[in-house]
Amino acid sequence: MIRDSFAHAEQDVGERLLVVERVEADRILRATRAALAASADLLVEGERAAIEAAMGALEEVKAGRDHLAVRAAIQALDAASKDFATRRMNQALAQGRAVRTSARWKAK
Repeated sequence: MIRDSFAHAEQDVGERLLVVERVEADRILRATRAALAASADLLVEGERAAIEAAMGALEEVKAGRDHLAVRAAIQALDAASKDFATRRMNQALAQGRAVRTSARWKAK
């Protein structure tokens, strides 16, 4: 029994890592789709195509059995969407500052 558990331990760890990476992939794909829908005006030329290509590649490897390939595809999507995400964050910060400034002027 103990010998069997050792024999299957590596496989069990691999399965767990695959599940973890798939969950992360699903989370990132949902967030990226929502960001594209909400802030399409912030995309620069060619960026949507690059992001969607990275999303497609992630979907494809997510269906496979290699957790390292899923992790690499997540990183590739992160790299493809990094500038877009930065512009979204900058816009959110600017809007937050504008709201606070407006509230301060109204309070005076």
